[in-house]
Amino acid sequence: MEQYVKGFTRVLRNIDSANHIAKLISDLESQALSDISPRDKRSLLDFPEDVELDANIRKCTSLSRADLVQRAAHAPEELTAAEIDLVKEHYWLDISPSEDETRIKLNYALCKVSNEHYEGIFNRVKAVRAPFYAQDEAEAIYNAQVEHGRRAMVEYRARVEREAQAQLAKLDARRPWLRRFYEDAQAAGGWGYVQYKDPAAFDSEAQKEQHDSYLSGRALHARIALSFPNRLDVLHAPEFPGWPSGTPDLLLGDDGLPREEGPDVDANLEARFQKLRRRSEGGFRKGVLTNVFLVHDRGTVHTVLGMQGLSDEMWVWAVDPDYEPSPEHHPQYRGYLKVRLQQLVKNFYLARRFRSDEFSMADLWDMARRSRQQMFNSLNEAEFQHFSVDRFLGSLMKGDDTNLLQ
Repeated sequence: MEQYVKGFTRVLRNIDSANHIAKLISDLESQALSDISPRDKRSLLDFPEDVELDANIRKCTSLSRADLVQRAAHAPEELTAAEIDLVKEHYWLDISPSEDETRIKLNYALCKVSNEHYEGIFNRVKAVRAPFYAQDEAEAIYNAQVEHGRRAMVEYRARVEREAQAQLAKLDARRPWLRRFYEDAQAAGGWGYVQYKDPAAFDSEAQKEQHDSYLSGRALHARIALSFPNRLDVLHAPEFPGWPSGTPDLLLGDDGLPREEGPDVDANLEARFQKLRRRSEGGFRKGVLTNVFLVHDRGTVHTVLGMQGLSDEMWVWAVDPDYEPSPEHHPQYRGYLKVRLQQLVKNFYLARRFRSDEFSMADLWDMARRSRQQMFNSLNEAEFQHFSVDRFLGSLMKGDDTNLLQ
């Protein structure tokens, strides 16, 4: 309890001791006290002395204390910013950054024990305080804190949107595809892929975490190089369904790597995907691509963790969920292809999101077949053989690309 009380403004400003307030709370809980003095009441509620409290109210509002409490309790959206700051801080003004930081550290230490531990102390203090507040005052303070958070979130979202629009304005002439990418994701409420991860691809949980960290790092380098607006990162919402039981294991060689050219993308996996697509309410998160899904297996993991670490050597399986054999397809096409990892946020994504009517998955497979390492890299034949000897950024991730949607 004393740790929590150390965050009271009266304690931070050396008006009261944490030990005194903690004992006061304990005595009230045990009913050792039936009433408390006006000073102890201010200590318990963490209010300023009366003279300072009244002066602070006059600085921030023309309302009386009673009217301010009523507005905060019943119409917090009508509070001014100054009124919110006053009420949420228990009528204190000029909370310093160091005071704020101390509170955060104290509360973090309590939460580190457990959230239940923190909530238990918070609720004990709340219960002890309740009889000593003026009418509606506890609700007023709570509402002011909630309204402050709501307005801060609205301002944050508006700032992110302003920054995104400013970034896009600079890119309009050079990268019109990025504006369309952004506007499409904004309208859809998100963007990303459905991704399956074979549990057998990893030898340990630590290896899986390392793999996920490497993927995140390469994706971040790609988005930075392409000048992605921050809002696109916020809207990124991939989906990771569980690996379907009964999926056959990959056939491995003595080196522990797949012996076959492609993954065992069997009927069970495709049936699982189709089942998820048919779920009620759309099946997947808003904006996620439904005309392709990704598969991470032991072979793809090896390219991320077990090779030289070059970005252009890293790839993932992209699978057509609607694949059916057809005499129109190349005889070697079976509904899946390799895609360079970083192209998941550029050429491959644009191909599946905006140009799928022009280029089928079979077309993309044919482009991959004719590309270096048989991995999809670009829709432009002149770029099929591009390769970068770089650990962080692969080929075709820089430059002004004005014709990607043409």
